Amino acid sequence: MKNYYISQNGWSDICQHFSTFPDGSILSCRSLEQSPVCIKGQNANSICLEHLGNFDLVGDEMTAEQRVTIIQMTAILCRSFTIPVDSQSIVYHHWFDLSTGQKNDGSRNYKSCPGTIFLVEIRLLIVLLIFYLLFYRQFLYRLFFNFPGWRLLAPSLF
Repeated sequence: MKNYYISQNGWSDICQHFSTFPDGSILSCRSLEQSPVCIKGQNANSICLEHLGNFDLVGDEMTAEQRVTIIQMTAILCRSFTIPVDSQSIVYHHWFDLSTGQKNDGSRNYKSCPGTIFLVEIRLLIVLLIFYLLFYRQFLYRLFFNFPGWRLLAPSLF
């Protein structure tokens, strides 16, 4: 992937910061200290994630492992970098004109990335991110700390 971006596109590095894979694994690609090369005119102060797969209607089906990884990774990045969990802060190629970089919600000159099926799931993903950020950690905290003997198992998680 990196070779392609350098040799075919003439870029200095791979474009995205992280890639997720169907088995749920994450590859760290570009340094977070560098701006990504993802959406024309929208790269400053952004983090670019690539989700391996063709998630168009007649493409690949996203695995549960990859979906969970995307939700958890996005939640961790949002929390770590104080990124609001909304469709103004979490954006996709599809919403931008490829030539101008203007946001047009996929009405013209766009690519389907990350895929038409994935785009249908975005509202659900944002709801799940909010749940994860607000409740999941609190739920685990209560689970671990309300059961005697479990306190020693996971104090570093909280």
